[in-house]
Amino acid sequence: MKIPYELFYLSAFFFAFIAIVAFVRAYRERNRIYYVGGGLCLLGAIWFILLVLDQGWLEGLFLPVAMIISIVILPELAAFKDRQMREMDVEGPLRVADFFSNTDSGWLKLAYRHGLGVTVILYFLLFELITGGVLLALDRLYEFFYGLNLIYGFMLVILIMPLFLVIRFYRRIKRALTSIRLPSGSLTEK
Repeated sequence: MKIPYELFYLSAFFFAFIAIVAFVRAYRERNRIYYVGGGLCLLGAIWFILLVLDQGWLEGLFLPVAMIISIVILPELAAFKDRQMREMDVEGPLRVADFFSNTDSGWLKLAYRHGLGVTVILYFLLFELITGGVLLALDRLYEFFYGLNLIYGFMLVILIMPLFLVIRFYRRIKRALTSIRLPSGSLTEK
């Protein structure tokens, strides 16, 4: 299989763009979490560039550094997300743009109106659809999967990896819903 370098260029460009957006937002809002996110995206862009340039020893340096920073900043990120969700107006209109924001406002509004179970199932299905679509596109464009064993491995990743993300999502939405004063008779009321 020929390595699809254009995907690496596209990924490097994407990470660089997101880093610039994060740095601009950090400058405007004066929040440290955006600086860290921008730095991580910059590390990702550099990692993809080094991958294309075949600099293996530097790739091996940048990836663990980014992973360590991500793990260290995770509690602060969770607290930041919780603060954002508490400040949200869940009774406002539900728009499609809410689902594409980085505040999870659409998912919180959906859970407030239709229940936490429905929201978690829809979140899981959306993640599965996106992940499956990306892997299908890679297979069609670049013959990504060599043999049947590799296909089964990727299918296992597609089914198991989202479970951890969904559990984390469930906990975050449930914490946000319990901090909101719910009206009696709500679907999310205990």
